[in-house]
Amino acid sequence: DGMAEAIEVMGRVDGVVANAGGVSGAPLHQMTTKMYNDLLAVSQHGGFFTLREAVKHMKARADAGDPGGSIIVCGSLTTFMGHAGIAHYAAAKGALASIMRSIAVEYGRDGIRANVVCAGLFYSGLFENAPDAVVEPLKQVMREKNPIPRMGYPEDLEGITAYLMSDCSKYHTGNLIVIDGGQSIVTIT
Repeated sequence: DGMAEAIEVMGRVDGVVANAGGVSGAPLHQMTTKMYNDLLAVSQHGGFFTLREAVKHMKARADAGDPGGSIIVCGSLTTFMGHAGIAHYAAAKGALASIMRSIAVEYGRDGIRANVVCAGLFYSGLFENAPDAVVEPLKQVMREKNPIPRMGYPEDLEGITAYLMSDCSKYHTGNLIVIDGGQSIVTIT
């Protein structure tokens, strides 16, 4: 319904950013089926439905002689790196990355580009209600270990998003782009 409403209001949609997620942690052996399904309902299924509706609209436009569009999924370093206690979140983000590669292959000839921005540790809405006892140790680790010594902020994603939505990226599709201040290249030693 949201995509149909956007098309009705704007007349067309040339770009979509699928950004949904939440994290609830538990070791895999303690993770309930409900915890797993609840997280996938938002982080994976919500993303899938957004992607499906975006592709439907862009494909219909392409079939009518008006090709093109850019789709971005907000991914995660968990696609590449293991993290304890969030196997279900990693599974959801990994699934969306695979779907995006399939979209890039299947709809590239329609001018539809599909890319994933894999963010490192970002201070986002997930942390707004978290106690300082959770947030401060994460900030401290990033200050001590990250090559760019801080957590990311939403505005750190503006440049890559603007690029991927623009015609500057008209030959850029099917990629997983890491934005993490160097987090993924640091060893723990």
